[in-house]
Amino acid sequence: LAHDLPRSRTVLFGGAVAALQFANDTWEYDPGTIARWTAYGSGCAGTSGVPVLQPVYASLPIVGTTFPVELLGIPSNTAAISFGFSDVQWNGNTLPFDLGTIGMTGCMLRASPEFLFFAPVAGGRATLAWPLPNAASLTGVRFFSQGFVLDPGVNPLGATVSNAGAGIIGPF
Repeated sequence: LAHDLPRSRTVLFGGAVAALQFANDTWEYDPGTIARWTAYGSGCAGTSGVPVLQPVYASLPIVGTTFPVELLGIPSNTAAISFGFSDVQWNGNTLPFDLGTIGMTGCMLRASPEFLFFAPVAGGRATLAWPLPNAASLTGVRFFSQGFVLDPGVNPLGATVSNAGAGIIGPF
């Protein structure tokens, strides 16, 4: 029994039919879509370092649950987390997009921000609980997220961004 990581399935060879009758069978188990969230890219430095976006306690985007994400390293009381459906383009622009063009020197937009949610900030951390309906139609939906932080004086616009994350909503 082994897990085939490149093909995301478990493979079993052999087995027994009866005592001392061995089988030469090969069986594969493909669990289908599995919930996941992976960080990618990097953010840009602010007065408290580079903001970091991550799931709370390694949670996963599973239908019928709440997917909590947190933004760490926030120097102010204003932060937002975006969710979108592309890491390739947004609003006619190719991603990643250099946000230096709007005054965020050294920052890149890595995920399309179709939905932007302001998150309460406490102790340099903003947490957002994203409720995922218990709908099988959401299984397999890919999404992308990124954090935005007001940080006056760090660049002409006074804002920074975090790393981004790519997720797939799964049944487990």
